[in-house]
Amino acid sequence: GALQISIGRMIDDMIRFMFILMIILTAFHCGLNNIYVPYQETEKLGNFNETFQFLFWTMFGMEEHTVVDMPQFLVPEFVGRALYGIFTIGMVIVLLNMLIAMITNSFQKIEDDA
Repeated sequence: GALQISIGRMIDDMIRFMFILMIILTAFHCGLNNIYVPYQETEKLGNFNETFQFLFWTMFGMEEHTVVDMPQFLVPEFVGRALYGIFTIGMVIVLLNMLIAMITNSFQKIEDDA
């Protein structure tokens, strides 16, 4: 009944959300990776796989923000910090609220039709 339809629509919302999440994650991944590749100052940035893991665990709050620091290179450090800050704010605040809104909207449509 209504519960099956609700779960199906929520799964559709999750798939759409994951698609948007992967696009944004890939964009920030490429940006941060390209900033840190020439410097190799940090062990978690500058390597394609390590940068991806760093950004993935950042979404869950499991990484230190000091990883993006490079004191001897001021401009790349500033750009890296700015990108990292935008990524963190975008993931935690914007995308999480978007997911909640998508699922709430789907549930509301199902409830209105029932």
